[in-house]
Amino acid sequence: MDTFMLFHFLPPELAGRIQETGISPAEIREIRLRAEAPPVIVAGKTYVLHDTVLSSCTLQRTAGRMCQNSVYARQEELRNGFVTLPGGHRAGFCGRTVLENGQVRSLTDISSINLRVAHEIPGVADPILPALVHGQDVYNTVIVSPPACGKTTLLRDIARQLGGEAYGFRVGIADERGELAAMHRGVPQNDIGMFTDVYDGCPKAQAMQMLLRGMAPQVVITDELGGEEDEAAVRALTYAGVRVICSIHGGSREDALARPGIGALIRAGVFRKTVVLGGIGQILSVS
Repeated sequence: MDTFMLFHFLPPELAGRIQETGISPAEIREIRLRAEAPPVIVAGKTYVLHDTVLSSCTLQRTAGRMCQNSVYARQEELRNGFVTLPGGHRAGFCGRTVLENGQVRSLTDISSINLRVAHEIPGVADPILPALVHGQDVYNTVIVSPPACGKTTLLRDIARQLGGEAYGFRVGIADERGELAAMHRGVPQNDIGMFTDVYDGCPKAQAMQMLLRGMAPQVVITDELGGEEDEAAVRALTYAGVRVICSIHGGSREDALARPGIGALIRAGVFRKTVVLGGIGQILSVS
């Protein structure tokens, strides 16, 4: 999705105000909205639009547009604190949580929205791919990154290159949140390589198992590996000879080792390579 298309989800007065600032849409990484406060645009540097204050009602309407005018229909996603927009962009929400049996059932009275803009950056994986590819094989790799430092963008370019003609691997993507491929009616809106197959919107553990059974991938890529089910699915893939490239949140290899699931996989030698990201687009280490 062109970044300009994101303005469709914003209040018209805010979309116009952003364009008046002269900020290049291609540079926008985040648009942060808070009730009764000025919007904040992150684009290389941080811009605070002091002359524009969003009312609570305007913020609720904006949330409704991002939820396709049916917050109820997207409550399952909202329980996780965000929804994925067309093009792989992510809108994170804060507000009043409604609990049921100690679990979040729904989210109401939205107080903050963080619109994180997805970017395709062809070639961003160039510095690390030589360390991940060994002849006709690929090392199992975990990418460790703080939030909003480019791990999804990096994974997307790894998929594009490994699943493209240059490398020619059969790649499968377990795209639970729809951010890597940004599928629309079965067609990826992002370039993920011509030899790449995608399970979209499916829990990643199930998607990895289904890819293994149905698509015979050589490499499986997924974002934000989680709990025990994900760990078990990764083990099943590696036992079958499929390589896995995934990401987790963290600031160092030590952070990854401290996590029960992923740490066990690293210590067991399942993951041979660890890539640590720092700031946006900054690769701190490959080990």
